Amino acid sequence: MVIDKFTGSVKGLCRNQNGRAAKDLLNEMLTYGLKADVITYNILIDGCCKDNESSKAEKLLGEMLNVGVEPNHITYNTLMDGYCMEGNVKAALKVMTQMEKEREVGKCCYYYNVPIKGFCRWLHKLIA
Repeated sequence: MVIDKFTGSVKGLCRNQNGRAAKDLLNEMLTYGLKADVITYNILIDGCCKDNESSKAEKLLGEMLNVGVEPNHITYNTLMDGYCMEGNVKAALKVMTQMEKEREVGKCCYYYNVPIKGFCRWLHKLIA
């Protein structure tokens, strides 16, 4: 129940584009001995991506793996979408390749929609 309150606060901070404070709150959670779950990390990753800081989001994915929190399809799709929104389709494809190699997330058309959509956005900007 306590983790839900922290996660709600993290979500509010990210919604208000205060990613630094959200990350600080995660660190505070950890000092209290609370373990963040995949939902908390997904919120932080989404916040970073919306702030055009997908490289920070990818570091959070690494941190997540280091502490034993298993990413899910939302984690990877959010990160791929973040890179695509920044116009970095190459990084999005790298994340997709990593996901396919290292995780048992499964191959599904939804995983491919994100980089395809991002590539189309990038191509549209290139043509315009």
